[in-house]
Amino acid sequence: MKNILEQTGLSVAYDHFSKKDNIQPPFILYKEEGTENFKADDKSYVKFQNYSIWLVTKKKDKVSEELLENVFDSNNIPYDKADEFFIEEENIYQVNYEI
Repeated sequence: MKNILEQTGLSVAYDHFSKKDNIQPPFILYKEEGTENFKADDKSYVKFQNYSIWLVTKKKDKVSEELLENVFDSNNIPYDKADEFFIEEENIYQVNYEI
C-alpha cells in the first residue's frame, strides 16, 4: 500500500510519523482496518484487506485530493471518501478515504 500511495509524491507513513520526522502537510497516513474475505466451505478463498487512508493538508486542498484519487483510479483501487473535517487544535484539514 505504501508504494502505491507514494505515487502521489507526498510523504506517506503507516499510522503516524514520528515527531523527529518533522513532516509538514500535505501528507498521507494509512492503516489496516481488518479484512472482508470471501468464505465458503470453511475456507477463506479470496482475502480482501481494508485500509483507512488520511490525507492531511493545511486547508481544503482539492488538488491533493484529486492527486490521491487519480492514484487509486490508475491502480484500479475502488475507494470511498468517508468524511472530512478540520482539526482546530492542530490547525490541519483531514480527508478520510476507505479502500
